[in-house]
Amino acid sequence: MKYNYFYQGQQDLSESEVWKFTGSSSQLWKKAQARIPAGPDFQVVFEGIRGNSYQGDFAIDDIKLTPGLCSAVDGKWGMWQLIGTCSKSCGTGTQSRTRDCNNPLPSNGGLDCQRKDNSRGTSETETIDCNTNPCSTTAMPVNPVINPLAGLDCNFDSGLCGFTNGLGVFNWTRRQRRTPSGGTGPNRGHTGGSATNDFYMYIETSSPRKRNDKALLLSPWISNSNVAGMCLQFYFSAYGGSLGGLKVHESTVTHFRNFKDIQVSQFVEYEI
Repeated sequence: MKYNYFYQGQQDLSESEVWKFTGSSSQLWKKAQARIPAGPDFQVVFEGIRGNSYQGDFAIDDIKLTPGLCSAVDGKWGMWQLIGTCSKSCGTGTQSRTRDCNNPLPSNGGLDCQRKDNSRGTSETETIDCNTNPCSTTAMPVNPVINPLAGLDCNFDSGLCGFTNGLGVFNWTRRQRRTPSGGTGPNRGHTGGSATNDFYMYIETSSPRKRNDKALLLSPWISNSNVAGMCLQFYFSAYGGSLGGLKVHESTVTHFRNFKDIQVSQFVEYEI
Protein backbone atom coordinates (compact mmCIF):
# COMPACT_ATOMS: atom_id res chain seq x y z
CA MET A 1 0.00 0.00 0.00
CA LYS A 2 1.00 3.62 -0.29
CA TYR A 3 1.10 6.30 2.38
CA ASN A 4 1.15 10.11 1.97
CA TYR A 5 0.56 13.21 4.05
CA PHE A 6 -0.24 16.84 3.17
CA TYR A 7 -1.59 19.92 4.95
CA GLN A 8 -4.38 22.38 4.07
CA GLY A 9 -4.79 26.05 4.96
CA GLN A 10 -7.65 28.56 5.12
CA GLN A 11 -6.40 31.16 2.64
CA ASP A 12 -4.59 30.05 -0.51
CA LEU A 13 -6.33 26.79 -1.52
CA SER A 14 -3.07 24.94 -2.06
CA GLU A 15 -1.64 21.55 -1.24
CA SER A 16 1.94 20.51 -0.67
CA GLU A 17 3.41 17.04 -0.24
CA VAL A 18 5.96 17.23 2.55
CA TRP A 19 6.85 13.57 3.14
CA LYS A 20 6.43 10.19 1.46
CA PHE A 21 7.41 6.66 2.34
CA THR A 22 10.52 5.23 0.74
CA GLY A 23 11.99 1.97 1.89
CA SER A 24 11.24 -1.69 2.35
CA SER A 25 8.90 -3.77 4.47
CA SER A 26 9.61 -3.78 8.20
CA GLN A 27 7.47 -4.50 11.24
CA LEU A 28 9.54 -2.09 13.34
CA TRP A 29 8.39 1.45 14.14
CA LYS A 30 10.49 4.13 12.45
CA LYS A 31 10.72 7.84 13.15
CA ALA A 32 9.96 10.44 10.49
CA GLN A 33 9.94 14.23 10.54
CA ALA A 34 9.31 17.02 8.06
CA ARG A 35 9.52 20.81 8.09
CA ILE A 36 6.43 22.86 7.31
CA PRO A 37 7.45 26.42 6.35
CA ALA A 38 5.80 29.48 7.85
CA GLY A 39 2.56 30.45 6.15
CA PRO A 40 -1.23 30.30 6.59
CA ASP A 41 -3.02 28.04 9.04
CA PHE A 42 -3.05 24.46 7.81
CA GLN A 43 -4.10 20.87 8.34
CA VAL A 44 -2.04 17.72 7.97
CA VAL A 45 -3.44 14.83 5.94
CA PHE A 46 -2.05 11.30 6.16
CA GLU A 47 -2.87 9.37 3.00
CA GLY A 48 -2.50 5.59 2.81
CA ILE A 49 -2.90 3.70 -0.46
CA ARG A 50 -3.48 -0.01 -0.90
CA GLY A 51 -0.99 -2.11 -2.85
CA ASN A 52 -1.59 -5.35 -4.73
CA SER A 53 -3.04 -7.37 -1.84
CA TYR A 54 -4.09 -7.28 1.80
CA GLN A 55 -0.47 -7.77 2.90
CA GLY A 56 0.64 -4.16 2.97
CA ASP A 57 -0.44 -2.36 6.13
CA PHE A 58 0.86 1.05 7.13
CA ALA A 59 0.43 2.33 10.69
CA ILE A 60 1.15 5.69 12.36
CA ASP A 61 1.51 6.73 15.99
CA ASP A 62 2.86 9.49 18.29
CA ILE A 63 2.28 12.49 16.00
CA LYS A 64 3.73 15.80 17.19
CA LEU A 65 3.68 19.31 15.70
CA THR A 66 5.83 21.92 17.44
CA PRO A 67 6.86 25.47 16.49
CA GLY A 68 10.37 25.95 15.16
CA LEU A 69 12.85 24.09 13.02
CA CYS A 70 13.30 20.34 13.03
CA SER A 71 16.73 19.24 14.19
CA ALA A 72 19.11 17.91 11.55
CA VAL A 73 18.93 14.14 11.22
CA ASP A 74 21.79 12.18 9.69
CA GLY A 75 20.76 9.21 7.60
CA LYS A 76 21.40 5.65 8.73
CA TRP A 77 21.42 2.48 6.68
CA GLY A 78 18.37 0.25 6.49
CA MET A 79 18.63 -3.51 6.19
CA TRP A 80 20.26 -5.12 3.18
CA GLN A 81 17.72 -6.32 0.64
CA LEU A 82 17.69 -9.98 -0.35
CA ILE A 83 20.76 -10.83 -2.38
CA GLY A 84 20.13 -11.19 -6.08
CA THR A 85 20.45 -14.31 -8.24
CA CYS A 86 23.95 -15.31 -9.30
CA SER A 87 24.72 -14.22 -12.85
CA LYS A 88 26.23 -17.64 -13.70
CA SER A 89 25.50 -21.17 -12.59
CA CYS A 90 29.21 -22.03 -12.70
CA GLY A 91 32.56 -20.54 -13.66
CA THR A 92 32.34 -17.61 -11.21
CA GLY A 93 29.45 -15.21 -11.50
CA THR A 94 28.42 -12.22 -9.44
CA GLN A 95 25.43 -11.36 -7.29
CA SER A 96 24.51 -8.08 -5.65
CA ARG A 97 22.51 -6.71 -2.78
CA THR A 98 21.45 -3.14 -2.03
CA ARG A 99 20.57 -1.13 1.04
CA ASP A 100 18.97 2.31 1.33
CA CYS A 101 19.78 5.23 3.60
CA ASN A 102 16.30 5.30 5.14
CA ASN A 103 16.52 4.29 8.79
CA PRO A 104 16.04 7.20 9.18
CA LEU A 105 16.23 9.23 6.00
CA PRO A 106 18.55 12.25 6.20
CA SER A 107 16.50 15.39 6.75
CA ASN A 108 16.80 19.06 7.64
CA GLY A 109 20.38 19.29 6.42
CA GLY A 110 21.51 15.96 7.88
CA LEU A 111 24.20 13.88 6.20
CA ASP A 112 23.65 11.04 3.75
CA CYS A 113 24.86 7.63 4.88
CA GLN A 114 28.56 6.78 4.68
CA ARG A 115 29.38 3.96 2.28
CA LYS A 116 32.16 1.42 2.77
CA ASP A 117 34.41 3.43 0.43
CA ASN A 118 33.84 6.47 2.72
CA SER A 119 31.73 8.32 0.15
CA ARG A 120 28.19 9.35 1.11
CA GLY A 121 24.92 8.63 -0.61
CA THR A 122 21.34 7.44 -0.27
CA SER A 123 21.99 3.85 -1.41
CA GLU A 124 24.81 1.33 -1.56
CA THR A 125 25.28 -1.81 -3.64
CA GLU A 126 27.60 -4.64 -2.68
CA THR A 127 28.71 -7.25 -5.25
CA ILE A 128 30.33 -10.58 -4.46
CA ASP A 129 31.52 -13.59 -6.43
CA CYS A 130 29.32 -16.68 -6.51
CA ASN A 131 29.25 -20.16 -8.06
CA THR A 132 33.02 -20.24 -8.38
CA ASN A 133 33.07 -23.94 -9.21
CA PRO A 134 34.30 -24.85 -12.73
CA CYS A 135 31.59 -25.49 -15.29
CA SER A 136 30.96 -29.13 -16.19
CA THR A 137 28.41 -31.09 -18.15
CA THR A 138 26.13 -30.94 -15.11
CA ALA A 139 25.31 -27.37 -14.21
CA MET A 140 25.29 -26.39 -10.56
CA PRO A 141 22.02 -24.91 -9.26
CA VAL A 142 21.61 -21.12 -9.28
CA ASN A 143 21.54 -19.46 -5.83
CA PRO A 144 17.93 -18.57 -4.69
CA VAL A 145 16.84 -15.25 -3.84
CA ILE A 146 -11.87 26.12 12.80
CA ASN A 147 -9.72 26.98 15.65
CA PRO A 148 -6.14 26.53 14.76
CA LEU A 149 -4.07 24.74 17.36
CA ALA A 150 -0.64 25.93 18.39
CA GLY A 151 0.68 22.39 17.99
CA LEU A 152 -0.28 18.74 18.17
CA ASP A 153 0.70 15.79 20.35
CA CYS A 154 -1.29 12.62 19.69
CA ASN A 155 -0.59 8.94 20.38
CA PHE A 156 -4.24 7.87 19.80
CA ASP A 157 -4.49 6.29 23.24
CA SER A 158 -7.41 8.54 24.21
CA GLY A 159 -9.05 8.84 20.79
CA LEU A 160 -8.42 10.59 17.48
CA CYS A 161 -7.21 13.92 18.97
CA GLY A 162 -9.46 15.89 16.61
CA PHE A 163 -8.33 14.11 13.44
CA THR A 164 -11.04 13.66 10.80
CA ASN A 165 -11.40 10.17 9.35
CA GLY A 166 -13.46 8.87 6.41
CA LEU A 167 -12.51 11.29 3.61
CA GLY A 168 -11.03 8.66 1.32
CA VAL A 169 -12.34 5.51 -0.32
CA PHE A 170 -11.88 3.70 2.99
CA ASN A 171 -10.96 4.62 6.56
CA TRP A 172 -7.99 4.50 8.86
CA THR A 173 -8.63 2.17 11.82
CA ARG A 174 -7.73 2.77 15.47
CA ARG A 175 -6.41 -0.45 17.00
CA GLN A 176 -4.50 -2.08 19.86
CA ARG A 177 -1.94 -4.90 19.59
CA ARG A 178 -1.26 -6.67 16.29
CA THR A 179 -3.34 -6.29 13.15
CA PRO A 180 -5.85 -9.08 12.39
CA SER A 181 -4.26 -10.25 9.11
CA GLY A 182 -1.16 -12.41 9.32
CA GLY A 183 2.10 -11.01 7.97
CA THR A 184 0.97 -7.40 8.21
CA GLY A 185 1.19 -4.40 10.52
CA PRO A 186 2.98 -3.82 13.83
CA ASN A 187 2.63 -6.01 16.91
CA ARG A 188 1.54 -3.04 19.02
CA GLY A 189 1.59 0.75 19.23
CA HIS A 190 4.90 2.58 19.29
CA THR A 191 4.64 3.54 22.96
CA GLY A 192 2.33 0.71 23.99
CA GLY A 193 3.04 -1.51 26.94
CA SER A 194 -0.36 -2.22 28.42
CA ALA A 195 -3.94 -2.63 27.27
CA THR A 196 -4.65 1.02 28.08
CA ASN A 197 -1.86 2.76 26.16
CA ASP A 198 -1.30 0.66 23.09
CA PHE A 199 -3.37 2.37 20.39
CA TYR A 200 -2.26 3.35 16.90
CA MET A 201 -3.88 4.07 13.52
CA TYR A 202 -3.45 1.72 10.58
CA ILE A 203 -4.98 0.87 7.21
CA GLU A 204 -6.67 -2.52 6.87
CA THR A 205 -6.18 -3.51 3.23
CA SER A 206 -8.12 -6.79 3.15
CA SER A 207 -11.13 -7.28 0.84
CA PRO A 208 -13.10 -5.36 -0.34
CA ARG A 209 -10.17 -2.99 -0.73
CA LYS A 210 -8.66 -2.73 -4.20
CA ARG A 211 -5.30 -1.62 -5.55
CA ASN A 212 -4.75 2.16 -5.20
CA ASP A 213 -7.74 2.66 -2.87
CA LYS A 214 -6.89 5.62 -0.61
CA ALA A 215 -7.58 6.30 3.07
CA LEU A 216 -7.17 9.83 4.43
CA LEU A 217 -6.67 11.07 7.98
CA LEU A 218 -6.96 14.85 8.37
CA SER A 219 -5.56 16.71 11.37
CA PRO A 220 -7.21 19.67 13.12
CA TRP A 221 -6.30 23.13 11.81
CA ILE A 222 -2.85 24.19 12.97
CA SER A 223 -1.73 27.79 13.40
CA ASN A 224 1.46 28.44 11.43
CA SER A 225 2.43 31.86 12.74
CA ASN A 226 5.91 30.90 13.94
CA VAL A 227 8.51 32.56 11.72
CA ALA A 228 10.53 29.33 11.56
CA GLY A 229 7.54 27.20 10.55
CA MET A 230 6.63 23.91 12.21
CA CYS A 231 8.27 20.54 12.77
CA LEU A 232 6.16 17.44 12.15
CA GLN A 233 7.33 14.20 13.77
CA PHE A 234 5.65 10.80 13.78
CA TYR A 235 6.40 7.08 13.86
CA PHE A 236 5.29 4.65 11.17
CA SER A 237 5.34 0.94 10.48
CA ALA A 238 5.30 -0.46 6.94
CA TYR A 239 5.03 -4.23 6.92
CA GLY A 240 3.75 -6.75 4.38
CA GLY A 241 4.52 -8.40 1.09
CA SER A 242 2.58 -5.93 -1.08
CA LEU A 243 3.23 -2.40 0.12
CA GLY A 244 1.52 0.43 -1.74
CA GLY A 245 2.26 3.97 -0.57
CA LEU A 246 2.27 6.27 2.41
CA LYS A 247 2.54 10.04 1.98
CA VAL A 248 1.99 13.09 4.15
CA HIS A 249 0.78 16.40 2.75
CA GLU A 250 0.45 19.92 4.05
CA SER A 251 -2.86 21.23 2.73
CA THR A 252 -4.29 24.74 2.67
CA VAL A 253 -7.54 23.73 0.92
CA THR A 254 -10.54 24.93 2.94
CA HIS A 255 -12.75 21.90 2.29
CA PHE A 256 -12.47 18.36 0.98
CA ARG A 257 -15.84 18.02 -0.76
CA ASN A 258 -14.32 16.41 -3.85
CA PHE A 259 -11.17 15.01 -2.35
CA LYS A 260 -12.01 11.40 -3.31
CA ASP A 261 -11.61 12.42 -6.94
CA ILE A 262 -8.16 14.00 -6.56
CA GLN A 263 -5.54 12.22 -8.66
CA VAL A 264 -2.28 11.96 -6.72
CA SER A 265 0.85 11.43 -8.80
CA GLN A 266 4.36 10.23 -8.04
CA PHE A 267 3.28 7.43 -5.74
CA VAL A 268 6.05 5.13 -4.60
CA GLU A 269 5.25 1.47 -5.16
CA TYR A 270 7.16 -1.54 -3.91
CA GLU A 271 7.02 -5.20 -4.90
CA ILE A 272 8.50 -7.21 -2.06
